[in-house]
Amino acid sequence: WPTVVMDNVFILPGVPKIFAMKLPVLRAHLEASDPFRSRAVYTLCRETDLASLLDRLAAEHRGVDIGSYPVFGAYAYSVRLTFDSKDQVAIDQAVDALLAELPSEMIVPEDVALES
Repeated sequence: WPTVVMDNVFILPGVPKIFAMKLPVLRAHLEASDPFRSRAVYTLCRETDLASLLDRLAAEHRGVDIGSYPVFGAYAYSVRLTFDSKDQVAIDQAVDALLAELPSEMIVPEDVALES
C-alpha cells in the first residue's frame, strides 16, 4: 500500500492491520527528517490587539510560522501564540521580539496557562 505524502501531510491506510504495517516505514522517515520545533506564548491580549504586531513579526522573521489562537471560556489566557520552525534560534528570536513588545503583565506563564 503506497504512502501518499504532500508537504508534511501523510495519508495512511484506514485498515488497522495495513496501518500498523506502515508505521515502521513512517517512523524511519520521520526519525531521518529534520525535526520541527514549536514554542507557545500565552497572553491576556485580545487577538485584534495583536494583529499588527504579529504581521510585523511575521515579516521580520520569515523562517518562522506564527499562529494566533483565541480561546473562549474559563481559561487563564485569552490568546495562544505559536512559533513554528525547524530553526530553534529563529523561533527564540521571534519570541524574544514579541516579548519585548508586550507588557509583562499580559503574558501568562505556560504552567499557569496549561492548568486551565
